[in-house]
Order: sequence, then C-alpha cells, then structure tokens
Amino acid sequence: VLGSWKLSSENKEETADVLQGIQQQLGDPTYILSDLSQALGEAARKVFPNVQQKKCHFHFLSDVGEDLCGPPQKKLCKAMRAHKLQNRLKTLRVDLRRQLLKGCRQRQESPRLYECLQGHVPTDLNPRILQQQMLLNIHEWIADYGSDGHREGYPFDPFFLYFHRRLQEGRHVLKEILSQADVKSNDFLALRNLHQRLEHYLNDSKVQQAAREFEEAHGYLQRLRQALRLPPDEESSTPRSEPYDLPGGQAEVIVDRIDAFAGKLREELSDALPSQKRCIQIILQHIEKYGEQLQLVSLDEHNETIGIPRTTNAIEHFFRLLKRLRRRVHGRGNLRRDLLHLPPELPLITNLTNPIYLQ
Repeated sequence: VLGSWKLSSENKEETADVLQGIQQQLGDPTYILSDLSQALGEAARKVFPNVQQKKCHFHFLSDVGEDLCGPPQKKLCKAMRAHKLQNRLKTLRVDLRRQLLKGCRQRQESPRLYECLQGHVPTDLNPRILQQQMLLNIHEWIADYGSDGHREGYPFDPFFLYFHRRLQEGRHVLKEILSQADVKSNDFLALRNLHQRLEHYLNDSKVQQAAREFEEAHGYLQRLRQALRLPPDEESSTPRSEPYDLPGGQAEVIVDRIDAFAGKLREELSDALPSQKRCIQIILQHIEKYGEQLQLVSLDEHNETIGIPRTTNAIEHFFRLLKRLRRRVHGRGNLRRDLLHLPPELPLITNLTNPIYLQ
C-alpha cells in the first residue's frame, strides 16, 4: 500500500482532490484501473487527462449480467409469487420435520430410506413414515438450490433460475417414483399432491416464458464470459477475490476475442427473436461504450512472468480484509465508528507483513 485516503462520499470533487494529492506525491500512473464509477472516471480525467483509463473486466461483466438477467428474473419472480410456491414448500418442510421428530420421540420405527433406495424394502415398514422421509429429502434438496452456484453472487449465480431448475428436476423425480407399480396407492397421496403442485407451476405459460428468457439471457452472459476468459473458478472458495490476472502477452488476445464475439453477435442480430435481440443489443451497447477501456496494458512487454492486472478484485478483497480485522477487535458488525475515527493511514500497517517492503 503506497497511500490511503478517506472520502466522505465518492463524488467527483472530493475524489479529484484526493487524486491531486496522489499526483503530487507519486506523479502520474502508467494507467488507471477502476470499476464503472462515473464520478471516479470524471475525476481521473480531470486530474490525469493524459493517462489511460481502464475498466475492471469483472465489474463490466457483472454490469452486463445485471442488465441481461434483471428483467427475466423479475418476470420469473412475479410468476412464481403468484403460485405462492416458496412459502408453501417452506411450510410443508417444517410440518414434515415436526411429524418425523414426533415419530422418533414416540419410538416408532425409524424410516430406512436408503435401504429402500437400494432395493431392500422391509415388509414391516410403515409406508406413511417412508413417504414422509422421501418428501422431506426432496424438499431439502430443492431448498439447497444455492449450492448449484460457485459462490460468485448475482448475476453470476442466478439463484431464481437454480431454484426453477430444481423444481423441474423434482417433478421428474416424483414422476419416476409415482410411475412404479408398487406405489400406486393412497399411502403416497402426499407425493402425488406435491407432484401436482409442481405440475401446476411448471405448466404455467408465464412461468415457462420467463424461465426461457432467463435461460437465454444467462446463456449470453456465459458466452461473453468465455470471450473475456473469466470462467468460474470451481476450486476457489472466494472467487470474487480472485484477481484473474492474465499471463504476459495475452492483452491482444483478449481484445481480439471481444471483437470476434461482437462481430458474431452482429451477424446473429438479423435472424434473432425479440428476446434474443434484447440480449444482443445490451452486450453490444456495453462493448461499444467500454470497448477501448477494456483493452489491457502489459506492465512489462519483455517479461512474460508479470501478469496483466485487469480487475479490481484484489484491492476490494484487501478492503474487506481490513474490515474483518477490525471486527475481530471488538466483534461489532457495524464499522461506521471505526471508519469515522481511525486514521486513513491504517492500511499501511499491513505493509509490515510484506518482506519486500520491510527490506
């Protein structure tokens, strides 16, 4: 950390004052990498008129994703709310847990679901208890839709879409269970009711249209993500903190990939459906607006080992680390008083863990 300042708000005037202080102490930077903040961009142009401004690829992709997935997500949410499905499933899940717990306390036979799934069905097993645990397992699996993501948050993890997909798969599982000859009895009426409820929801034309548009928008976001070479990192537990630096010499490759992707979208535009045209136009508008600022700058063209910074994730992760260290001191979640009263030089303390800085 070379310097740290406190801002009451991220407005153009106050940000420009800070940047002028940076200029006096450190001179002009090679280039500026920032998020999509308009105030920060205007302040940087005012203080550093001859310095290139580059935008964070991760923020750019997130901004495109919110514009792509926002409308279909609202549409799907509205259609889902009309069926009151989430509340009903939650209520049923609570009731099932209570019934099974009550059965255990009364020392009834414990449901051996996994034995049944392996084909070893005890003849003395109460079908009602088996049905309750089967239902609870299906409910718990549907409720765990968030695990389908990669801990990247919206829009990279479209949770409403994940939930809808699990409802589709849940209907398929119930259909398979109910199609078996030995379960066509009133003992499994609750399974039939859940299957009927999911059928009613999934056969709704508004739900189908919203889900189709959501899948479409998410697909375009994934295509842009591949063009930018920002794939989900399944091994990372904190993907939003990954810098996604590129190897040296890859700057032109990314620019070529973006140009090629934009050209392909323009070709698809003439034959696209209305929902597809909306997605294509959103992406092209963002590329045209930020295209030049998405071009990368190599810090050392002759050194292939130096990565090319292209996201602000590392510095934002650093700020979150500072806040986490403060919470360890007093345990409070709200850091307003800390930010007001602690000196702006506080982040410089972290340099004491950097051996190069100490040397």
